[in-house]
Amino acid sequence: FATPPLPPTNIRNTNQGNRNLAQFISFEWTEQAGSVVDVERDGQIVSPRDDNSAHSDEAPFTVGQVVSYRFRSVVGDSVSDWTEPFLVTFDTQPLPPINLRTTNQGNRGPAQFITVEWTERTGSVVDVERDGTIISEDDDNSAHSDEAPFTVDQVVSYRFRSVIDGVESEWSEPFLVTFTTPPDE
Repeated sequence: FATPPLPPTNIRNTNQGNRNLAQFISFEWTEQAGSVVDVERDGQIVSPRDDNSAHSDEAPFTVGQVVSYRFRSVVGDSVSDWTEPFLVTFDTQPLPPINLRTTNQGNRGPAQFITVEWTERTGSVVDVERDGTIISEDDDNSAHSDEAPFTVDQVVSYRFRSVIDGVESEWSEPFLVTFTTPPDE
């Protein structure tokens, strides 16, 4: 009868932040020779049989969220007990949306419009600001069609921020659009 392996030791949270439009929490540990490690987050195995002595867990975490991890060693068919819960408080603000672009502009009835698009972060909605005034809040469509009385050659400044569970990112750098469509005759 083989002795079960020992759980990993020296578990430490090495980093957290934003990556690949999501958030991440990274760990390292010391494992028993010849073992691989199962990583569990909040009761779900997120990395089975990890053989790297490290794991970077990507998910839509929110600022202030407490995440519970447990680890266990596996050698062949033998499995250790789970470690005690290892709690991490996620404390990194979300990043603003990326890939800002204008896709269309023109005349719509008596008003003009500029359509702006973006790629939002996982789990976020987006606030859109034009020339210092918020014109759209909690947008989850990845696009906004801004109707206003624009004039030919007017430069319009847009900024965007991500909001994840009420936590706001910094505003993006200004995204400038020149309105070039002449009025309908």
